[in-house]
Amino acid sequence: MLLFIAAVNEAFARRYFDGRNPAGQTFQIEPGRIPLQIVAYLRDARYTEMRVPVLATAYVSFGNINAKSPQDSDSATFLVRTKSPNPMVLASILRGEIPRARPEFRVSDILTQQELVDAQTIRERLLAQVFCMLALGAVCGLALGLGSARYIATLLYQVKPTDAPMLAVPAIMILTAALLAALPPVLRATRIDPSEMLRAE
Repeated sequence: MLLFIAAVNEAFARRYFDGRNPAGQTFQIEPGRIPLQIVAYLRDARYTEMRVPVLATAYVSFGNINAKSPQDSDSATFLVRTKSPNPMVLASILRGEIPRARPEFRVSDILTQQELVDAQTIRERLLAQVFCMLALGAVCGLALGLGSARYIATLLYQVKPTDAPMLAVPAIMILTAALLAALPPVLRATRIDPSEMLRAE
């Protein structure tokens, strides 16, 4: 019987083999498709979204992607590892070698791992920047306020400029205004689709 080979992740093993090592087992993605024999058992990895649970995933050999393959052949995703400090130097090689092996394939959307991570974490990074700016503004404001306390004391009657209520009220008002000003861009950032961001870049 003709078999194709595949590697599966831990989520696949948990879902279909009760968490046991499935190496050597066979399965079909759909009835009527050529069976796949599991030859490798891989650790879970985020494949599409970083915020969703890891899906049960089977990885099929590039050489087995054809009309009789257990998966559609109109697209594929490749992960290329390199020790080069500039991974993008491989882009031209990939664009030449992949079509040479499979003429119907064209390479597009070449991205580094860092670019993928940055696109998935844009919301967190934007929020971190906003809160860093707020914290920096608060520290600078407090430092300037305390530094001018002696001068302010000459303008006040029976009130110390370092009294907690005197500092708390304006500090809360400034912080509230800053949060309200930062809220619209933060909300817009949370609605950004990472895939759209990558295509725009």
